[in-house]
Amino acid sequence: MYNKYCEENKIRYYQETETSEINQKDYIITYLIRDGKVEKHRGCQIVDAVLQGIKNPVQEYGSSLTYCRRYSLLMALGLATEDDDAQSLTTQKEE
Repeated sequence: MYNKYCEENKIRYYQETETSEINQKDYIITYLIRDGKVEKHRGCQIVDAVLQGIKNPVQEYGSSLTYCRRYSLLMALGLATEDDDAQSLTTQKEE
């Protein structure tokens, strides 16, 4: 998959889901490929999401999966991001 940060740092990655033998929950697994070596990172657990205003269970699952993939990649790379969800909920007072 393409990611600007990864391209600039010559890192390739792919992700898949894996079911834990311990708790039977699904997790995102991120594989980083750099310098010819593969690193496996277990990331976020995929949870059933209930999104406000969305009644389609497939869309809810897709949103949850996208969120988990994004944050699992950030965890594997050791990167932080702005809290864009919180920013969208705040408004600035006009003076």
